[in-house]
Amino acid sequence: AYVRDICFFDANDEQKHRKADMLVSACYCVGYDQLYDNPKTDGELKQNTLSKFRAFMAAAVANTIGDGKNTYLLLGPIGTGAFGNKVDDIANVFHEVLNMKIMNSEGPVRFAFENIWFVSTEKWKNDKFNERMPEDKLDNTKDN
Repeated sequence: AYVRDICFFDANDEQKHRKADMLVSACYCVGYDQLYDNPKTDGELKQNTLSKFRAFMAAAVANTIGDGKNTYLLLGPIGTGAFGNKVDDIANVFHEVLNMKIMNSEGPVRFAFENIWFVSTEKWKNDKFNERMPEDKLDNTKDN
């Protein structure tokens, strides 16, 4: 599902706010089958997750307003809680997708967004994502 214009307010000043769009999706539940059968191999799990992440990254690009200036792509450790996916595996798939060309782009899809943030309520998960994708490797410049 795609949700447009979710508003996030500064806790100290509600005059300061940002709007964001949200894609709602789910990963495989690796502990046991849910609505559908899980992939049989780690390679199949990675490929299916990669396909899903490419699809929602394409949706984010397609729904970007204007040229992408002042955009924030918020990513999180999807599927790493109750669904049991490894944080490193999800971080690696996000890294791969962000560095792919999508929708006839001239460069990696990450250049479609001015800012890319990794957000989790669990600090260690943010740390894992930042290890895989340091901020200086995800900024919106062509020099990286």
